[in-house]
Amino acid sequence: MPEIKKLHDNLKRQVLLYQELKNYAQRKQQALVENNLQGIEAITVREEQLIMEAASLERERLVWAEQIAQRLGKAPEEIIL
Repeated sequence: MPEIKKLHDNLKRQVLLYQELKNYAQRKQQALVENNLQGIEAITVREEQLIMEAASLERERLVWAEQIAQRLGKAPEEIIL
């Protein structure tokens, strides 16, 4: 099933993205402690980009899950990932 490979790739990308978000959160915390307003702003911009990318990947994940469910003769809500 090519959908499973695509879903797997999507999930791997999501893991990497959320790890990057975690790193930015740690950097932002340090910038807050240092009262580094420029750093906070730059980090916030990047976090917003990553959050938009995460939303896009989640929509894609739902498409792959729905296609897999259809191939298995299941309702999409029966497929839990």
